Amino acid sequence: MILITYLPFYRIHELLLYFLLNMDLLKVERGIAYIDNVFHPMQHRILSQLLAETGIEIRAGNWRDRNSTFLQIIRDAKSEDLDALVIDSDNVIDKELMKMDAELVHKYMFYTVLDRETWDRKMIDNDSSREALSCRIIPRYLGIELWVNGGEYSFLDQSRE
Repeated sequence: MILITYLPFYRIHELLLYFLLNMDLLKVERGIAYIDNVFHPMQHRILSQLLAETGIEIRAGNWRDRNSTFLQIIRDAKSEDLDALVIDSDNVIDKELMKMDAELVHKYMFYTVLDRETWDRKMIDNDSSREALSCRIIPRYLGIELWVNGGEYSFLDQSRE
């Protein structure tokens, strides 16, 4: 598996604080960081010097916003046929997710994980509130949700209701 993150140039310190930790926790083959707002040769030099010993592959550009950066990640992942997990630059992934990753990727191709900070909030499911003890994984384009509670998970397939 390949771990990918994306961030603007002014947040490159998060690669050292969080991304390297995630790479170690998940024991990934390689890590790729898409760094936005890189438009000057000196910025490339700074990135090379700062990250030379980390093993993080740098893909720098000037996409000018996170959505365009994310679309580039999707294009690259598709063209390179990558088995990748994309994570926000300031998150630390729970290694328990890896127990479910293969099944989720096989069944849905890709999925989204809500940030841990949302775990204590009420989640909305079909106009009713549901308490989520852990997190909700949402391949929403299929109308399917996966609720993770205390290490056990169950699928809610709303497309078949």
